[in-house]
Amino acid sequence: MSTLNARIKPKKSSTAGETPVAADLEVAEIAVNTADGKLFVKHTDNSIKEISGGSSGGAVNSVNGQTGTVVLELTDLDDVTVSSATDGDALVWDSAAQVWGAAAVSSGGIVQDTARTNPLSVTTSSLADNAHQFKTLANTARSGQFIKIETSHAARVIYYSTTAARTADVARAQGTSPATSSGVLLEVITTGAETIEVTPAILYQNSEPGGQGELYMSITNISGGAAAIEVKTTVVPIEGRGIYQSELDNLLDVNAGSVSHGQALYYDSTSGDWEPFDVISVSSLKTLVATSTDFADFKTKVAAL
Repeated sequence: MSTLNARIKPKKSSTAGETPVAADLEVAEIAVNTADGKLFVKHTDNSIKEISGGSSGGAVNSVNGQTGTVVLELTDLDDVTVSSATDGDALVWDSAAQVWGAAAVSSGGIVQDTARTNPLSVTTSSLADNAHQFKTLANTARSGQFIKIETSHAARVIYYSTTAARTADVARAQGTSPATSSGVLLEVITTGAETIEVTPAILYQNSEPGGQGELYMSITNISGGAAAIEVKTTVVPIEGRGIYQSELDNLLDVNAGSVSHGQALYYDSTSGDWEPFDVISVSSLKTLVATSTDFADFKTKVAAL
């Protein structure tokens, strides 16, 4: 047999920017643009797909024509743009850019979010000098760390773990130490519009029965004249409720001190947590129906569950 020297040559163009149209190719037939270094193929849906990218500095173009540093087409992962990543990074959805991008994760595997440390602000009404007002700082989570305190005027600001602790501490004079286990979490005194960095960070814990992730404050005006005092508190929440319910589908907010075998969890929007409840199986419901003498009897048996 003689040596076979036949060559297969795809359709080609040497004109920059030129791409084939459906009429130029058969299904699965390929074409190349030698000027751009791009390869094309005709799909079974009669569309032309670009197979690879050329002189774009190493960028990979997807077959549907999208461009980016890296674009993947792996079922819902086509909106991935990762210019660089560090060992242990995870993909985080960016709703503004409509892409998945790399982001660092904490040692616990939860995506870090700098918005968690945004300052939480409260403002009193106009207070006379040395007058105080109670305020509640919402959305702090049940526990966390104080990072920074900012006041708009000279003020004495005290944080408490319960409302009862705040009430009991109301008569304590400035400059005196609170009693042990008094529920006083942090006390700061500023000399004006001042920022106090809490270094090292101080832990806090909400101990209020039924508390929903807030801290309780007493703010005293010591500016020398009437003023409304704004206090900004920067915290890092650890365990949720409020807007920081948790970062694992709210399942840190479980109030299940006593549960029975076979119970499930349901979300109670009033208490803001997941609580246990009894599950009625289809088979047990069928039994109730079968053994009931009438609808009233059925209702009575259901109510007794």
